[in-house]
Amino acid sequence: MGPLADCLGSPLEAFVITDPKMINSAGLPAVALGVTATSASDVRMEICAAAPDAAGAQAFASGFAEAVGSGQDYMTNQPWANLLSNPQTSVIGGADHVVRLSATPTGGQGAALPEAPMSSGADRRLNRRRTSPPGRNHP
Repeated sequence: MGPLADCLGSPLEAFVITDPKMINSAGLPAVALGVTATSASDVRMEICAAAPDAAGAQAFASGFAEAVGSGQDYMTNQPWANLLSNPQTSVIGGADHVVRLSATPTGGQGAALPEAPMSSGADRRLNRRRTSPPGRNHP
């Protein structure tokens, strides 16, 4: 999990999904999700994944912008374009073939990570201090 945590940087909140059904992508053993922000108007959703090889990392990065533009979130059944905008990708590489995907949430004042369903694959929170995004109170 170390390379994925390093990929996220210093998120306000983050968690790692290891359940293959939740990841819904062949070949990815884990996906880390986080929220970064310098202000309430500068919130970014960060997604980091370790691909099985360099070609898989490049393919995952290339497909992200297309997915945000025309794909659908299979858990919420909403078009990704209704949830995220301004997708950016970065192939970090390394021995774990890490890819960082980043996008701006489309919802008004920013967003916080939704609570992960407490299943065997989504209950592993990264060792990060939990705080609220700027301009938003945390329950």
